[in-house]
Parts: sequence; structure tokens; C-alpha cells
Amino acid sequence: MGSPEGKGYDNERPQHDVTVPGFYIGKYQITQAQWEAAMGKNPSHYAFGLYDMHGNVWEWCEDVWHSNYKDAPADGSAWLSGTDSSARVVRGGSWNRDEDGCRSAFRDWIEPGYHDDHLGVRVVVSARALTP
Repeated sequence: MGSPEGKGYDNERPQHDVTVPGFYIGKYQITQAQWEAAMGKNPSHYAFGLYDMHGNVWEWCEDVWHSNYKDAPADGSAWLSGTDSSARVVRGGSWNRDEDGCRSAFRDWIEPGYHDDHLGVRVVVSARALTP
């Protein structure tokens, strides 16, 4: 449900400060060639080996789904427990959404086994994990 002032959705609230420790993030979503090199097979049915084409894709997040940010962690850690641990957060919208759904704040949920041509993954690693 949208907010009365028309700025975002109820599941994007309440706004809250989060301190995120240092991290590295891939500039682009993982390509199909990278996925296949790491995983040994390519489960995709949509790839051209390109990235950021035609409005981008939803990106999987580690967090489990919550209907809002009440009691969300403020330290940048993933929210791994909650109301529906079988549903995972996806962010950012994709080419299959209207312009309101293609924002970094926009979030939705999808079951982990679901796959489609509007979902992607981006590599993220803690800076601490790479510090000798």
C-alpha cells in the first residue's frame, strides 16, 4: 500500500539509520558466464552475456521478508530471522515494473526457488573478510 503522501510504500518504513561496515560490491550483476564458471552449470533461460540491459533486474538480498522495517538491524547485518523465513527480499525493480517500482528503495519478496528473467545477483563481500 502506498503512503498518503505518495512517497514510497508502507513496507519501506519506518525510515531508520543504518551503519554499514566497509564492503566491496560488484559494479554489475553476475553474468551468466561468471555464474557458470563458479557453479558449474547455467540455470538461465534469458542470458545474452550482457548486464544492465533493458531496465535492469531485481537483485536477490540475503534478508528474509518483513512487511516493514520495524525492529530492523541498524548495524548493516542481514535480517535473517522473522515473520516469513521462506521468503527473501529482492530490491531495485526490473524491466517488468513501472517507473515507481524501479527504485533502490523499492522492495518485494520472492520464494528462494523461484527463477525468472527479471532476477539477478550481485557479489558483495565484507571488507573485513579481505583484510589480512
